[in-house]
This record gives sequence, C-alpha cells and structure tokens, in this order.
Amino acid sequence: MATLAIAAVGAGASSAMGLGWSIGWTVGAFIGSALFSSSKSSTVEGQRLADLAVTTSAYGAYRKWGFGTIRMGGNIIWSQDIEEVRTESRDGGGKGGGGGGVTTVNYEYYCSFAVGFGEGPADALLQIYADGKLIYDATGTGAVTDVGGLKCRFHPGSETQLPDSLIEADVGNDDCPAYRGEVYVVFERLPLANFGNRIPNITATLTYAGDTLNLVAVEDGSAAITRTQLFVDWTRGHFYSGLTRFSYASQAAVAAFTTDGIGTNVGGLWVGQRDGLIYSGGWIGYQDLRCIDPDSMKLLAINDSEIDTDYIAPACQVETSDGQVFVVGLPTYYSGCAVWRGRTAKCLWAEAVSNNLGNAVGGAVGSTAHAYICSANGGSLVLHRLAIEAGALYDPDLEETFGITLETDWAAYGLADLIGESTGSHQIFGYDASDDGLILQVVGTNAHCTFKVDATTGAVRWIARHDDDAPFVSHCVADQNRIVGSAMGFVTGSAMAVMLDLSDGSQLFRRPVEVPDWDWDGVYTLQVWDGLYHSVLYHAGAALHDRIARVWFNRAEGGGATLADIVTTIAGRCGLEAGDLDVTGLAAVTVPGYMIGRPSTGRAALETLRAAYFFDPVEQDGRIAFVRRATSAVAARITQDDLAVVDKDTGEFLSLTITQEIELPRTVSVSYLDPDNDYEQNSQSWTRPTNPHETMFSSEAETVELAIAMTADTAIQIAQTTLYAKWAEREEYKRHLSWAWLHLSPTDLTDTVMDDGTVYATRITNADVGADLTVEQNLVRHIAAVYDSDATADAGAGNRSQTIQVRSQTRLFVLDVPLLRDVDDGGGNVTVAYIGASAWSDDAYWPGCRIYVSADDTTYDAVTVSDAAVAWGACTHALGSTDRPWSTDEDNTLTVRMAVGGDSLESVSQRAMLNGANAAAILTANGEVEVIGYRDVVDNGDGTFTLSGLLRGQRGTEWAIGNHAAGDLFLRLDTSAWQAVKQSLDTIGVERFWRGVTIGTLLEDATRQSVTRIGRDLMPYAAVHLAAAVDGGDIALTWVRRTRMGGAWQDGTETMPLNEEAEAWEIDVLDGPAGDVLRTLSSTTASATYAGADIVTDFGAIPASLSFVVYQLSAVIGRGFPAAATIDLE
Repeated sequence: MATLAIAAVGAGASSAMGLGWSIGWTVGAFIGSALFSSSKSSTVEGQRLADLAVTTSAYGAYRKWGFGTIRMGGNIIWSQDIEEVRTESRDGGGKGGGGGGVTTVNYEYYCSFAVGFGEGPADALLQIYADGKLIYDATGTGAVTDVGGLKCRFHPGSETQLPDSLIEADVGNDDCPAYRGEVYVVFERLPLANFGNRIPNITATLTYAGDTLNLVAVEDGSAAITRTQLFVDWTRGHFYSGLTRFSYASQAAVAAFTTDGIGTNVGGLWVGQRDGLIYSGGWIGYQDLRCIDPDSMKLLAINDSEIDTDYIAPACQVETSDGQVFVVGLPTYYSGCAVWRGRTAKCLWAEAVSNNLGNAVGGAVGSTAHAYICSANGGSLVLHRLAIEAGALYDPDLEETFGITLETDWAAYGLADLIGESTGSHQIFGYDASDDGLILQVVGTNAHCTFKVDATTGAVRWIARHDDDAPFVSHCVADQNRIVGSAMGFVTGSAMAVMLDLSDGSQLFRRPVEVPDWDWDGVYTLQVWDGLYHSVLYHAGAALHDRIARVWFNRAEGGGATLADIVTTIAGRCGLEAGDLDVTGLAAVTVPGYMIGRPSTGRAALETLRAAYFFDPVEQDGRIAFVRRATSAVAARITQDDLAVVDKDTGEFLSLTITQEIELPRTVSVSYLDPDNDYEQNSQSWTRPTNPHETMFSSEAETVELAIAMTADTAIQIAQTTLYAKWAEREEYKRHLSWAWLHLSPTDLTDTVMDDGTVYATRITNADVGADLTVEQNLVRHIAAVYDSDATADAGAGNRSQTIQVRSQTRLFVLDVPLLRDVDDGGGNVTVAYIGASAWSDDAYWPGCRIYVSADDTTYDAVTVSDAAVAWGACTHALGSTDRPWSTDEDNTLTVRMAVGGDSLESVSQRAMLNGANAAAILTANGEVEVIGYRDVVDNGDGTFTLSGLLRGQRGTEWAIGNHAAGDLFLRLDTSAWQAVKQSLDTIGVERFWRGVTIGTLLEDATRQSVTRIGRDLMPYAAVHLAAAVDGGDIALTWVRRTRMGGAWQDGTETMPLNEEAEAWEIDVLDGPAGDVLRTLSSTTASATYAGADIVTDFGAIPASLSFVVYQLSAVIGRGFPAAATIDLE
C-alpha cells in the first residue's frame, strides 16, 4: 500500500541530524492537494523572508545555510568597542595664536566587528549592504568594488580557514577561534558617520554556486591606441597614447593635443604622477623634455639647460619635502640617467650609469627623495639609488650640480637565488608607500618571480615564484602602476590573471582570462595595474583593433542551484542517502537562491520549494521520487467498466466534491526576493478577471511567501499557476478500482472515461488498499495547461538596483587673496583662506569632500566640508595686461578650457557684471590671484570658451594684472562653492599641508597640497594717484588711500573707513624704476615730505624724476600691497 510504504520509509530514515530535522511524511499529509493545505492562506510556515534581512547579535543564533545566490542578514560574532576620535578646529586667536576665538570640537566614530552569515563554504562574497546602502560590489566589470574607506575581509567558511588577524590581535592567539565552517566578514574601523554613529544593519549577497566572470571588458567607445604608449593620469581620470587623451572610465578618445599648442617633433605624452603635469617622452623625436599643462593643453616649458641630454625614455618623478618635483629619466639608450626640474623642464644633472637599464620609480617624499633604477649586471639584478635633496640645482656659472647624488650598485640580487637561472628580463613594478617597499619582477627562461625589498635598506622581504608562468615585464609604462591597497596584479604570458598580497607575496587570485591576441608582440609588453579598482589596463592588440581593454580581478557572479541538489541536501540532513531518492524530475529546474534561515523540519523546508516549483514526493520502488506536475504524462486511461461502485446507495462510480467559490481566491500574490532589485522583497500578483463580466464570485486574496530568489517573470508565473491550480483542484474525486490498478501511485495522471463519453483528467493524491485488494483513490482535477505559464511581469520602478560610482579625487583650491567679501573679515584676529573644491572633470562623480589641514603632513585636522563644486578650467593663453584696472577691458579676451562647470558660463549685462555677476579668479602657478568679472561668453564648440568685456583687478588685485601665463587656472567665484576658512595668525608665512578628501575615500589617498600663505586678506590695498612735486628744497609726496572693505560709495559724502588700528605709511625712495632702496620715509597721513637734506645725501640735488613705492601698514601683518610710481620733477 503506497501510504504505508511511504510512511515506513519516512519513519525508518528520520533522525536528529541537522538540528533535529525529519522528513517523516505520509502521502496523506504531504501530498494533499493545493486546495487543502494546512490553512486557507498559502503562506508557508517554513522559511520566511524576514529571516534573511536583519543583523542580530545573539549567542546561539541559528546558523543559516544556503543554495545558489542569496542576500541575507547575519549575526555579529565579535566586536570591539566603538572608537571615538576627537578633533579640534580653532577659529580666531591673535598674532602668535593668542587672543580669543572659537574652538570647534568634532567627533567621529568607528567600529571593528565581525558578522557571521551561516554555514560554509560559500564560493564568493558578491555584495555588502549597510543599512540598505550598497558599500561593496564584486558582481561585474565595474570600476569600483567598494565605496572607499571600507576595509573588510571575507572568510568563506572552509574547514581549513585560519583566524582573522584583527580578532586574533584583540583576543589573543590562544583564545581566537578560526570559525571554521562559518561564513563571516570582518569589518575594520568601519566609519559610522553615515549610519547614525552606530553599527549598521549588515546584509550580504553570498553565492554558494559562484562562477568566474569573463574578466575582460572592452568598452564600446574605446579607440585605437599606439601599441607602445600608455600613460595614465590617475588624478584626472585620463590616459594618453601618442598625442591623444582618452577617458579612463570609457576608454573613448576625448581630446587631442595639437603641434601648434605644444610644438612640433613631439613624441608620446608621459604623465607625472607627483605633479600631474604632462611631459613629452618616448622614443620618437629625440627632443628636449617639454612640460605641458593638461588642463589648458598648452606648452608650459621646454628644457633650455646647458646640460646636453635630448632623449627621455620612460621616467618617474620624486618629490622633496618642500614640494619640489623632479623628473628622472633614462636618456642615451638606457645607459644614462638624468634629472629635470618639474614644470620648468630644465635639466639639472645627467650621468652615465650602466648598460641595460630597466626602468625608474620614485620613492617616499622627504628632505632627500630617492629614485630607484634597475639594471642587469652579469648574473644579478642591480638597483641604483638616486638621492635628490630639497633645493637641488644646477649652477651654470660653475657648471656644477648640487644636491643630486647617484649611488651606483646600491643593492644587488643574484638571479640564481631569485629564479635559479643566470639571465632574465627585469623591471621595478612599483613603489609601495604603505611600507616603503619596492616591488620587482624577473622573467627567466623557465623560472620567474616577483619580489619585494626594503627601500631603505635594500633587504629582501619576500619572494613569490611563478615557475609555471611568467609575469609581464613592461619597460614602456614605467612608474605608471597605481600601488594602493594591499594587493598587486598582472596578467601572465599565458593569459593568467594573478594577484598577490603585498604584505607577504601570497597568491590571492589566479584565474585564466579570455584575452584575444595576448602575445609578446601584441599586449604582453603593455599593461598597467590599477590597485584602487583591481584591474589591468592593456593594449588589446590586432584582434580588437588596437583598442584599450581591461582585465578585472576579484569579480564574480552568482549562479543558481538545481532543485534536485537542494532537495537531496535537505533530505541528506534528515539522514537519507542519495540512493533513497529519485530527483531526476527536478534536475532541469534551477533555483536562483534559497536559504534555510530558521530551525525547521525537512518537510517545512521542502514545502517552500514545493509551493514554488509544484512537485510532489511519492514512494516508488523503495525510493522517494519527486515528481513535477508540469512534466508528468498520463499514466493510465480508465473506463467506466474498470470502476467499482463508490456509493451503494446512489450507485455512483465516481464521486465529486466541489469547494464553494467564496472559499477560493480571486487574487494570489507571491512575495519573493528580487535579484534585479538588490534581492529586496518584491511581489507579483495574478487576479481572475472581473470585467467586462464576472468570471467567479469570490473576493478572497491569498499570499504565498517564498524565501527564494527569482525573477519577476518567475514570480508572476507562480502566482498565475497557483491561482488556476486552486480553481482546478476545487473538484475532488473518489473512485474504487480492482487490484489490477495497484501499480498506480499518487502523483500519477489518469483519464477516466465514462460511458457517456465524459473524460475526467485527474491527478492521484492518495491511494489506500483494502483487505480485498480493492484500491480507493482520491483525485483532483488536473489541467496540464495550468502548469505551463508564460506570463511576464513588470518588476516595477521603485527601488532600483544600486551601483557604486567611481569617485573623483578632489581638486582643492586654497586661495591667498584679499577679502572677497567684507563679511569674511576676522577683525584682525585671524587670517582668512578661501577654500573651494571640485571634481577633476565634468564626467566624474564627486559627492563632495572633507577638507583637512596639517602642520606636519602627519596629523590632520578637519576644517570644513564642501559639497558645491567650483566651476573651473585653464587659460589657453596668457591674459593680456591693461593699464586700466577697475574698468572694463575691451581690448583683451580670455579663452578657457573648462574642466568642470562649462555649462555655468553665460553672458550677462554690463550692469549685472558691475553688480558682481560673473566674478572669477585667475590663479597663477605661484599662487597669485587676479579677481575679474566677465560680461560676454562665446562657446567655441571645442571645449573652450572665450570671455570678453573683462572687469580687471577687482578686490585689490590689480597688482597681479601683468603676471599671467598659459595654464593659469580660471575659477568661478560662486558664493555657494567657496568658504572663508579662518586660521590663526601664526599660520601666516608657515607651510601648511591641505587635503581634500572625497566623501567615501581615505585621507591617505587624497592629494596633498602644500601652501604657504602670506595673509593677503589682511594686507592694506595699494594706494592710488601717487604724485610728487618740488616744494622749495623738499619734495612733497601725496597719494590717495584705499580701504580693504566697506569702501562702497553710497551717496558721495561718506568718509572712507580706515579698517586698521591706525593710519601709518612707509615710503621707499628708489634710485630708479625698480631700483635699490635709498631711504624709507614714514607718515601717518596720505602724504610725506622728502626733506632737502636727505635729497642731497641720496642724489646730490633734486633729481629730474623720482621713483618711490608707497605701502600702507597693518598693525597685524605689516606692509600692504605696494603702489609704485616714477614722477618727472622738471
């Protein structure tokens, strides 16, 4: 008898394994029709959606286990106390830091903790969400895997995993568990500011059926490049090949340098990683080194040194602690070394080194900075170290260089020790600033290695050997690899993506990649590592039309699990073996994701799956078979002659029971996890039509809650199938058959043909055998088409999937300029720096930044937050001078190439400009600023704009009118984008280090900017209308005073405010225009007398003309801006 046999099998296999789970079903209990489930609602009491979404912290919490790919909450298994970081910023204070002021105290909070997600092993961690916000994503070939500033480690839950280093340091080596068999993630100092300063609710998308993505991505818009030239501007998000600029994000060509802008006979463009400027380099042209401004795309300087070296091979840059940047290159066919000063391109030093030089990389910033050059010498790889001191220079009179020293053969490493061979190619992969280490690579004939040495001592720290495959050795992209984070990567000669841990050289990742045309002649010698986004940029070769492509590391995608595997695993937890089951009918069904999230019976765990995939278990031939209703064929055709009477009183051969319509649902809704919506809960419904005519009379609605990941189409198909199956199965039948039909089992489909021709299509739900071997069967109506739904769904437009955007580094502007607004004045107790920030380009995502300042480049204090971007660009030519400041300059125009905010440039009326509209600052390379207004704007259609109707020398900046050059920065002075940051007076004349840290990134990754302000906001304006006249034997000097603020002429009768403690002046008498100072006069009014006796001493008699400079004095800062004049006295 089927019922008894199944019960026996279930009872015999029940056990307490898997937290007391037991299948233990009977046919009657488990295979009842969908209509007569345990309650009217089809909500299955098994796995619940709510079980998957909440982070808990409970001892003894249930350990979830999953299939396919699913998002779930976790349980905090370890945590340190929340860390409070206190920072102070001070506004105010007198000279030397004294006086009053306001101290602002800020608090930031961090926490280190570990979240366990259940039983392992999991194949991969795909995503992490904190309070529903995506903070980590490794699901595709996107540039970013985390939001920045996120430090976490994934432990997949293997039985061999080791304790986490952070937990071990906290609890001790002897007491630290490895949590073997537990999937968990450790978060190290997670910033809590975005989560209400508390540990956020952590959910993660894990895959137990992960698959490696095709890691190669070629952007559709990418253009062809020169095979030997690939230089990346990491800061601006560009790269260069030949004279063409490409977008790093899209690989599309965005601009091209022209020879009329940078000169003829120019080879490829090389990007300085320290100063962000572009230099000509490569093998083409044998030209002098040229420095090119990347913003204006114009030539800044060309080497005119007396040192003869006109060939720059791949180079690096070093930076000394005073902010000077030097270019180090390898001229003369890789046998010599030369040093140029950045920006000026002037050669300071050149010397022969060795034949067969490799490449050069720069080391740490310091009072003495170092560059390292590798070469081969016999059976050794040799490092030469170049020391460059702050202030290094070349004296053309002495024909001697000072402050540059070459240490040849600084360190040597035997190839036999490294690779067991005597010859090999070599390169320095890069410099790791996190531990002052140099990474080198050697490629031999059959053996190869990557190794790391100490940049101070030269000692080897670790060696990673690659005897089975060669790493790349690329001389043409020297010092371009972005070494950040804890890993480095490359693609080997056999197209194997390899990633190493920078701390010990251990292998983190090794996967084959499908790279077209990957060979020595194509792409093997040209690739650049991006440690921020874990990818390799490379030349894709002829197979991809010489375009740029990228290989992504640490990316994965989640797969599904077959329904057969899930059922087998659940049954196995109940003590059943694979031989006890027949799951062949389920093998073709893939479940995207399913999670057991609470203590449950095996039956309850399977009920959720059964409700979604419409299968029934039955005992067949001593095994439990799982049969899908949608795939079953009709097992038998039974005629009325085969039937025995069911009811002797009525003589019925087939009894029928029909459920009332009012008990059946009009609508069935399916709640599920939507992978296309970040695995958030979604719902799909199917309703029987009510218009234009009623098709039934019910208003019931039922919900099927499925803790299963599925598409919207699958969910609506389940809803439709469930609804129509309930209406079909409202018809229940009973029939009696002879023992000849004992072979029929529950789940079999049969047709019952009556004498009048009526055919009843049914599915057997239960079968009992009587003492006389007659068979009583219970059946429900079966309509095969119900299980063949092709319904499609609208997934909705609500919560759409999140992405992590590439964050631009911050372009920070620190202006030392006279007061831009009167209200910014600090009353002489502080000095004001104007701070603005922006992205590096319009197509970059910039969420704002935090601005920090430091006195020692070690300890940084938070100053302010900026979230309004400055519109900025670069001047393509020098703004011409004018002798009419403070009035409209109709003679000069200014052409700017906008990097950010070009759409904000628009023409205004003359009156609007005079009232303050269209104000801008022109910032020179040495920090001088002219404030202008502009009236008219013409869009030139090539990314440049021409401005005319210029109001010159505003806010006391007329002194900067004649100091401009191509490459000056153009900064719109929008009020919302600039902040007046007050600093104590003791910062004047002292170097300060500023960093603009893009929100969601780390302070140490931000570009450092060194600024020494002279306090121009406190300097009295230059006087005007200087005059000199002979007065007897004396000379009377007069001028008109101006004021730093409050100088608006409202009605023509005001007295101009002084805005200083007292009126005081100094007048330097010169021996001629721009000459030496002969005498300094003092005055307390806007006039002075140059006494006759002094005139005789200085000149012997009254001169024909007199040159003098007038300064108004400030009690805080001393002399103000100069006003100079030469006056004829005859």
